[in-house]
Amino acid sequence: MAQFYPDLSLKMLKKGGLHPEIADYMIENCIGIMPLPLGLGLGFKIDGKSYQVPMAIEEPSVIAACSAIAKIVSEKGSGFICKSTPPIMIAQISIVDIVDFKDASYKLKNARKMIIDFANESCPNMVERGGGVEEMRFRSLNDEMLVVELLVNVKDSMGANVINSIAEHAAPFIQSEVLGGQGRVSLRILTNLCTERMTMSEFSIPLKHLDWKGIPGENVAKRVLEAQRFAELDHYRATTHNKGILNGVDAVALAIGQDWRAIESAAHSYASITGRYMPLTRYQIKDGYFHGRIELPIAVGSQGGAIKSNPSYLNTLKILGYPNAQETANILASVGLAQNFAALRALSIEGIQRGHMNLHARNVAIRAGIPTPLINDAVNFMKVRNRINEQSALMYLKSH
Repeated sequence: MAQFYPDLSLKMLKKGGLHPEIADYMIENCIGIMPLPLGLGLGFKIDGKSYQVPMAIEEPSVIAACSAIAKIVSEKGSGFICKSTPPIMIAQISIVDIVDFKDASYKLKNARKMIIDFANESCPNMVERGGGVEEMRFRSLNDEMLVVELLVNVKDSMGANVINSIAEHAAPFIQSEVLGGQGRVSLRILTNLCTERMTMSEFSIPLKHLDWKGIPGENVAKRVLEAQRFAELDHYRATTHNKGILNGVDAVALAIGQDWRAIESAAHSYASITGRYMPLTRYQIKDGYFHGRIELPIAVGSQGGAIKSNPSYLNTLKILGYPNAQETANILASVGLAQNFAALRALSIEGIQRGHMNLHARNVAIRAGIPTPLINDAVNFMKVRNRINEQSALMYLKSH
């Protein structure tokens, strides 16, 4: 990868990484670059491998919180243990104005292999790498629309572009050659609800290692379970519960050039797949251990997209050791699980604002115009007075 950018180095990250000239070609009407702070989530051990995880986020406390949990899980517990299904994405082709649904269903069943073979003609490179269309299925939607779905192994790519190309290539063939001209093709596009591309991460920690803020580990675990149960029973709480998960997931996705909007969309849709919006995590106490688990659909790639356009992504992927797509998904899921556990622990023991506002104090000092060399002193000044606001920061500035 480095051959694309001879000056590839971590120094580029401090300068923002992306050159304005390149950005101008990446999007329309480009007027500049919008940077975010880039930090490292530390202490993660995922499937026996240690990681420093790049995270791009403007919100304080997220990186510190998930790093604290990662350290406990890795040093006192099992580490994060992950499983991922193959990287299967789904292309959807909707067909309307079907006259005879039974006849259409019969023809589609008989033409399954022919449709797969024809669809694969549009992605020979992917087929050569061992991927491509592997299955065809279809559904009738309330006798108004027929949806043909092509299941595609996209290997190490996120897959959006190739999926859309496959759908657009196969749609007219299905309508004319398979259905005999019956119906009219409507949409041809991927679905971001990639339920065939699931990622699970879990951990276990002895209860005795969960002591925190003077609270015994068993009590900490029970209070986290209460917070989890709240999210299971209440839609409003579940929404914020899952937002906390995505604080971590999105930060990593942003840092390494993934489509965080697609990840968000899939996560929230999957959370409500049963008809009720539910938390994406599960926790339990069993045999003296506290167990945490997360499962969600994650479409990520180690190739394609904007990765080679933006040298920042090459640098952050280098920090991770250039993981493949499934390893990348495992990392995102593990960070999301760590972030959620950290949030539930803080909420149930001391409330979220105390620790958050201590970290937020630096942003307050910056907004108040405190010179960089004085920011830490200004933060201490505000903490001692228990007044973390711009007025307090300005009071400090006047006294110096």
